[in-house]
Amino acid sequence: VLKEEGMPTWMNEREEFEDEFGRLNVEYVVVLPDRMEKGMEKEFWALWEKWRKKNGVDLGKDSGRPEVRDEL
Repeated sequence: VLKEEGMPTWMNEREEFEDEFGRLNVEYVVVLPDRMEKGMEKEFWALWEKWRKKNGVDLGKDSGRPEVRDEL
């Protein structure tokens, strides 16, 4: 969400007559191909792992799924 980067606000919603803008909601959708050449797939996973380590992403924790426990 980017503040003051969206559509202009309606005059009745503000007291002053200056140009004011609302929030701009931005959503990214990444679509990966169903199939990749081996070299491209290897490069993709290498880049993903580098980004994941840098940003501290843990797919197990960040997915919202319950933690798997081995009770045996």
